[in-house]
Amino acid sequence: KVDADGNGTIHFSEFLT
Repeated sequence: KVDADGNGTIHFSEFLT
């Protein structure tokens, strides 16, 4: 999965969106 930032790392803020 590619995260919202496009770097492949999922952060807390990306879980919320």
